[in-house]
Amino acid sequence: MDPSGETFTYVVFWTRVINETDRPFELAIDFPSESFRILPEPDSYIKVFLPAGKMSPDMEAFEDYGLTNLRTTFDLGFSLPSRLRKTIQPKEEYMFNVGALAYQGKGTARTGLILKEEGLFYKMSFLPFVDAYLLPCGEIILK
Repeated sequence: MDPSGETFTYVVFWTRVINETDRPFELAIDFPSESFRILPEPDSYIKVFLPAGKMSPDMEAFEDYGLTNLRTTFDLGFSLPSRLRKTIQPKEEYMFNVGALAYQGKGTARTGLILKEEGLFYKMSFLPFVDAYLLPCGEIILK
């Protein structure tokens, strides 16, 4: 609940990117700073963000994948764009969290990072309402 009494829901996901090439690449993600509407309710909107904290395979079993600073993220940094820059070496993997805060949101949420010729997209589904919304979010830059 925010200071005005509005109720929000949130969900946290984790993503793993593996560099299966022989060259390093930069993972560049920029989620929009604004909230956007993808659910059918007229007053619903979603904000996607990158919470601070590290993700690793041993964190999968913990609530919110072990993140303990979500309230601070909601209170302090929510109006800022979410940006990630990470160089991933050949045969290396990198894991990170993505959060979504929803107002008037409902459904079973699923997400994934999709690479297409024109860049990276964050695919979001809120079943049974939205099957596949593609949010442009960045690129992979070969080094």
